Amino acid sequence: MMLREYFLQLVEYEKWANQRVVDYLQSQPQDNRSLNIFCHVIADIKPWIELLEGGHAPPELIDGQGWSLSECKIMQEFMLQRLSYFVESVEEQSFLNEITSYGSDGSPLKNTIAEVLGHIFSHSQHHRGQLEFFIEEFTHTYTNLGYMYYLRNFR
Repeated sequence: MMLREYFLQLVEYEKWANQRVVDYLQSQPQDNRSLNIFCHVIADIKPWIELLEGGHAPPELIDGQGWSLSECKIMQEFMLQRLSYFVESVEEQSFLNEITSYGSDGSPLKNTIAEVLGHIFSHSQHHRGQLEFFIEEFTHTYTNLGYMYYLRNFR
């Protein structure tokens, strides 16, 4: 499997897993803790996409706190669409190209496109792991949001 195909598969997984979270949040509107974490996951994709698309992280990062589920769903669809378009546009050998961002002290930080994409997906998965725990705690039912579960059952 080539990198483009792999990252597109991760985008599809992201859509699937996020939809499961949305379904849960629609059924449990009083679970604000899970909503806030989910909105953070979606909001944090934005500065990385901006960087990948050749821009810079916005001066003020948004964290998604205070978003309604409807707002979060709209932002999620937009962010994942941008992410998908970006991955589709990258030539295979370019995933190893370095891009530069800047730390809060102005120092240059270099990462490959593949590393930045890896960060986006691992950050989302980290928080979905938290959400699995919170959902189980709230409903007493386990909701599997894992990548391997997705591959084996829904791909």
